[in-house]
Amino acid sequence: MVNVFVFELIKSFQAQEEKEFELFLKSPYFNNGASSEHLIALAEFLIGAKNEGQLETLIKETIYEKLLPNQSIVENKIDKLMSELKRLLQNFIIVQRHFQPERALQNKLDLAVDLRLRGLNTLYHKSLDKIKKEADAQPWVTIEGLFFKHLVALEEHEWHSIFNKAKGDINILDTLHNLEHYYWALKTEMLNRLFIQQKITKIEFDSKEVFDPSWTIPQRLLGDSPLLRIIWEIHQILITSKPEINSFYHLLEALKSHEHELSPEDLIVYYTYLRNICTILIDEGNQELYAVLHRILLDNLKRGYFYFDGKIMPNSCLNITQTALNFGEIAWTKDFLESHKGLIFGENETSDFYFMNLAMCLFAEKRYAESLEIIPFGSSYSIYHLLARRFELKIYYELDDDLLPYKIDAFKMFISRAGNKVLSKHLHEHSVNFINFLRQLSLSPKARDKNRAARMIERINKKKLVADRAWLLEKARELGEGKK
Repeated sequence: MVNVFVFELIKSFQAQEEKEFELFLKSPYFNNGASSEHLIALAEFLIGAKNEGQLETLIKETIYEKLLPNQSIVENKIDKLMSELKRLLQNFIIVQRHFQPERALQNKLDLAVDLRLRGLNTLYHKSLDKIKKEADAQPWVTIEGLFFKHLVALEEHEWHSIFNKAKGDINILDTLHNLEHYYWALKTEMLNRLFIQQKITKIEFDSKEVFDPSWTIPQRLLGDSPLLRIIWEIHQILITSKPEINSFYHLLEALKSHEHELSPEDLIVYYTYLRNICTILIDEGNQELYAVLHRILLDNLKRGYFYFDGKIMPNSCLNITQTALNFGEIAWTKDFLESHKGLIFGENETSDFYFMNLAMCLFAEKRYAESLEIIPFGSSYSIYHLLARRFELKIYYELDDDLLPYKIDAFKMFISRAGNKVLSKHLHEHSVNFINFLRQLSLSPKARDKNRAARMIERINKKKLVADRAWLLEKARELGEGKK
């Protein structure tokens, strides 16, 4: 058995990292043991095997013959070399991280700490003053930036503590001030992520230990920081059982007015919250927000807010597709999908994400049989799997297929089981209401019945959470015209 860590890490290397690691190994400072030459040769051999697609098939005997040709095998020799190479790989990754541009300020602070420990007081004070100015001059306020300011204040406190002459607060107040900003920002942000996740999957936790509904960020801090105000506005919407539309518009305006003060990375996160909140409001019956969401999606798409390493997340792709189709933009949606084919994170070899979105386009074009043929089932993404199962039912309804009652029963059983294991209450209710209304629609007489249609529409609109509400309402209205 070869060293899994070594193989997996080398497999992850890009071409530039391979060259840098080889240079790293050739440095006597890092690789100076008796086996240094063998370790260089071993790394070169493994990297070569990886690039030739042969790394997975290597065995110890092959490696031994390459490194020590014509020598009798010494037990555990390769294991020891692999273990040493693992240590060097770990050191290389750590050194690499310290050279990343985003680490520059932290590295300077680490150096300042070392200067203090060496007793180089003049150099220490100059370094610390420069670090504080650089931290204050950062173009955006971020949670990470708040934490760094706390670390700087704490380091200055350490210095004052050594020479405490019982004068002043030895920088304790500044340390607490920065810690307070960081604490409130991080805790609120993590709670926001928890509440969003709760709407997707089932999470068991003691809410009293995690969240006290009466807690609030101090007003004096909110007045100081646009970052905290944005995070807090998002939080207030997420903890509200039925958010008001005005709270959504207020958040949209707050984001627009403070965009220049927030980092691009944070803007991506906060616009994601905004879109999620808009989707929640739409699910609750505010169909007029589709036009607003479509404009936000187009704006965010243009500005690159959906992309990570040039790819788009599957749920983001789905949100764009669903919203554009509900807004009637079928041709635009198909162009969007074609331009993003192969660019969806986590896509498998059968392109399930792409085909699910394409099936939605075909459904919108009333090409039901074609849509049914390409729907992928069994996705590990709960949202996509639920969507596939619902679309199958919708297609059977549109085709007036005799299998529909059996498919409804099967889906109801699936939702019942999944609701007890993985689905959030939000998603469970979402799906159960869809099933109940679809069953009622399927059992309705084909004859025209305006009263029945009106009652059905009223029942659908009264429910807070209903999957595919717009489609159900459309089918309910058709009852008043006579089922087709």
